[in-house]
Amino acid sequence: MGGSLGEIAGKLGVATVLEGSVQQAGGRVHLAVRLIDARSDDYIWSQEYDRGMEDVFAVQADVALNVADRLRATLTSEVEGRIETSPTENIEAYKLLMRGRDIWNRATHEDRLEAIRLFEQASEAAPDYADAYARLADAYRLITLYGYLPPEQMIPKAKEYARKALAIDEGNVLAHATLSGIAGHHEWKWKESERLCLRAIELNPGDAGCHAAYAWDLMLRGRFDEAVAEQRKALELDPLSVGHRQNEGEILYYARRYDESIEASRRAIEMNPNYPQSRMFMGASYLGKGMREEALAALAQEQELSRGTRPEVENWIGFAYAMAGEKEKARAVLDHLLEMSKERWVSPFVIATIYVGLGEQDRGFEWLGKAYEERDSRLAYLKVHPVYDIVKSDPRYLAMLERVGLAE
Repeated sequence: MGGSLGEIAGKLGVATVLEGSVQQAGGRVHLAVRLIDARSDDYIWSQEYDRGMEDVFAVQADVALNVADRLRATLTSEVEGRIETSPTENIEAYKLLMRGRDIWNRATHEDRLEAIRLFEQASEAAPDYADAYARLADAYRLITLYGYLPPEQMIPKAKEYARKALAIDEGNVLAHATLSGIAGHHEWKWKESERLCLRAIELNPGDAGCHAAYAWDLMLRGRFDEAVAEQRKALELDPLSVGHRQNEGEILYYARRYDESIEASRRAIEMNPNYPQSRMFMGASYLGKGMREEALAALAQEQELSRGTRPEVENWIGFAYAMAGEKEKARAVLDHLLEMSKERWVSPFVIATIYVGLGEQDRGFEWLGKAYEERDSRLAYLKVHPVYDIVKSDPRYLAMLERVGLAE
């Protein structure tokens, strides 16, 4: 994001910017931090640190408390205590976790698998490191949501590690958010999912990820206005997150607010042209507006970026072809997914969606039945996915909504 500090602050809608630089040499870290009034370019506070790596958590706590003090923020004793508590004494485990987070955010399947390996190494290096278990649990949950590995293989592990994190630190917000996602997406216990989301927000109201998780929970149940508000709260807390911006576009798509979705997706693409799914939901929104050519062009770009290895992308392309009347092209996508499913797990919900788009409702409901048997997390989208508007009065659809707790 280019421009002067004032211009950047204006784009982000903030009055104050925290700027810093980090240099590491050997076992020492040099950190320069500046808190700047974006309107005047004046320093509100600045500090330089030259410490050993073993002091990294103390430095982080000092920066956080100083920034809160200069901004006149009121911290509860619980929040202040969490800031001052070191998450682990094992610096190598911390480095593994940070490397894993960076690699995960590149968002390719290969990167995510590599990140999981690093999270596993961090948890093995520091068996009392709650954040490592929580990050590992969240990765196991998401890797099946993205359609790469079967839920029956990953979700029990995700629950185990989330519970390990909470046994070490009951206030670990990511572990609560992960268990919330499992309760909703996989167990269809929506009241429990919401309770866990709200508990995570209570523990750390300033955590953007907690608000994003709650936004998703609300969206899946069709509470769109609340979902958009929560997602925008996440963006206020973390305006530089391309993932939160992309998720805003996705939620707006499901809310059928297509123009806003296209704009959010465009902003995500500006932030990172290679970030997954932004073009996918831009294309889906164009399709919702009846702009067939624009939709297929955006989806083709997404498919190229995914190198043909992401079934959820082909889901949208197949759905788009089917709804545009290009049935032969839709069937080619479907055949590819069915062939792929012989070698690796492919979400049955994805296959069901294309069948429904093609008007082959019996086959679609057959695959929805498989999605239910396999606890496919994408079945949680049944209430909000536009393709199912085609069958919304079908008794089989209404019965499936009931089975996954989404009939209200």
